[in-house]
Amino acid sequence: MTKDLEHDDPFQLNAVEIPGGDLRVQAQVIIEEFLRIGHTREDLLQMFDDPFYAGTHQLTKALGQQRITELINTVVNEHIQAIAQSKQALRRE
Repeated sequence: MTKDLEHDDPFQLNAVEIPGGDLRVQAQVIIEEFLRIGHTREDLLQMFDDPFYAGTHQLTKALGQQRITELINTVVNEHIQAIAQSKQALRRE
C-alpha cells in the first residue's frame, strides 16, 4: 500500500535543536556513524566544511576547523585500529 505525501505528513523529517550537551561528543558520534556506513576521511572533511550539510557545518563553525579536523583524524584512526583488532580476533578463532 502506498499513500501520497501530504503537506502536513507526520512522517516528514524535521530537524530540531536540543539545547545543551557536548558539541565535541556530538561531532564524534556523527563521525563514527558516517564511518560505519562507509564514508572516508575526505568525505567527512568535506561534509563538515560544506554549508549544504547544515548540522556538521554548524559543528565546524562552533568548534573550529582545526578541532574538527583533529577529531576526524582521531576517530578515523580509532576506527581503523578497531577493524584491525576485529580481524585479528577472527583469525584466532
